[in-house]
Formats: sequence, C-alpha cells, structure tokens
Amino acid sequence: MPRAGVHGFSAAALRRTMTRAGVSTDELAALIGVARQTVSAWLNNVTVPSPGSLAKVADVLEVEVAEFTPSAVGDPSLVDLRVRAGLSQTAAAVALGVSRTVLGVVERGQRRELPAPLADAMASVYASTPAEVYEAWEMTLAVRKQVLEARAAARRRRK
Repeated sequence: MPRAGVHGFSAAALRRTMTRAGVSTDELAALIGVARQTVSAWLNNVTVPSPGSLAKVADVLEVEVAEFTPSAVGDPSLVDLRVRAGLSQTAAAVALGVSRTVLGVVERGQRRELPAPLADAMASVYASTPAEVYEAWEMTLAVRKQVLEARAAARRRRK
C-alpha cells in the first residue's frame, strides 16, 4: 500500500456504493479528476486512495468516508478521524500547526498525553468534538498497546 493510502480501505465497499449510486468507473474518475485506471486500481486492490481522493469520492457518491473504511467504523483512532476529514498527514499537520513528525508520533500513540491545545485543534480541523478526539486518542493508545504486546509475544516464541 502506498504511504499516503487509507488504511482499512475496502474496495468492495467502494464497488457497492458505486453500484447503488449507478456510477461507473469512468464516471467516478471523471467526477473526481483522476484517471479511469486509478479508480480501477482501487477497485482491484492494487492501490488505495489517498485521504483527499477518498473524501472526493465520498462527496460525489454522497456518503461518509467511513463507508469505505469498515474497519474504522465504530471506535475510530486519531488516524481514522484525520482520514474521515479527508486530510493527508501532511495537510493535517499544516492545519494543526505542528510538524508531520509530531503528528505521526501522536497518531502512533507514542506520547504519554495528548496536549489539550492539540486535541482542541484536532477537533476543529477534523470536524469532531474534543470528546471524540480524546476517545480516538484512547483507541490509538489501546491499539499501540496491542501491537507492542503482540511483538513481545512473538519475540518470546522465537526464544
């Protein structure tokens, strides 16, 4: 998957939504300003759309971005909130007034706390509430804990 691609993207969900809307691959490509081959690659799981492209698709098909990321439905992480806002990590960092590195560290749950000014800025930029941002932060921390525990277990099994 490309670095800018949306984690959890579902080609099947995109295909279903396009069918419901009666929009062909060619039409969708023209409506969002990409090549037909680009949409075809998304539909065939060759590549995944960037957050910005996925936001355009959702707008054209009149659905929420979350429709295309079933794994992100429910308890979203900070990355999910950013993606649902249609922002790449770079664009979000600029809008939040932080470096991409700082945002990456926060999105990976590598900080002990989420500073209140950053949480408030995220709520504003991501069209969420501060409570939703803090819930996403907690999910981010929980996912990081699971990943670290799985890695530790794998290391123990190798010994």
